[in-house]
Amino acid sequence: GLSSSPVGSSSSPVAVSAAPTTTDMGTSPVKPQPLQQLPRLPRPTPASPNDRKINLLLGTSMTYWVNPDLLSNEHSEFINISHRGARIENRSPGGRIPDFGEMIENFSATNADKVPRVEQVILNLGTNDIRHYRVDNGRGRRATPGDVSKFYHPIVNLIKRLRHHFGAKVRILFISVLPMKHMYTYTASNFLNFNQQLQSICSQMECCYLDWFAYFLDSEGYDFN
Repeated sequence: GLSSSPVGSSSSPVAVSAAPTTTDMGTSPVKPQPLQQLPRLPRPTPASPNDRKINLLLGTSMTYWVNPDLLSNEHSEFINISHRGARIENRSPGGRIPDFGEMIENFSATNADKVPRVEQVILNLGTNDIRHYRVDNGRGRRATPGDVSKFYHPIVNLIKRLRHHFGAKVRILFISVLPMKHMYTYTASNFLNFNQQLQSICSQMECCYLDWFAYFLDSEGYDFN
């Protein structure tokens, strides 16, 4: 039978045999043949430092502290260019904190030797855009529920810019906006609507959407902050 141990558990694997079959008359069971042992595949040769594929992480303070050395190995290099306070698109270019487009441009301009090796780009964006989102509610511009569709075209343009710099085959992954204290007061709907829109964009633009929102909630549904 099948092992009940989950994939990746430390218990010994259990061989799976074909169920006993019968002859055409349906009487004498036919003994199943033992499974053939598959040969062990040779371990791939480690890539030289200049040949390793690159995983590029762009994000905000949520990902700023991710240690790239812990995620790099002999076959791939992990690079974190996240910036605290970064937004999808700044109101005016050249600000103190680069937006996501400027992060891409800066990396490409200063790492010409690494650009061809970028195989995957992982993005965690929207936190600061939603946090500071203001709409006119008649009592001044406050952070209240609003129409997140204003972020649609900036995100689509960002995807196009990534493919322009790193090629049409680069794999692009978006992490959902993660829970944070601010969203449990006046911007909860903005966060949730933004994630729904981001998932829709990923479907349209053939990107991967990683819905990690629930993994950052405690058992009572509150964020770990």
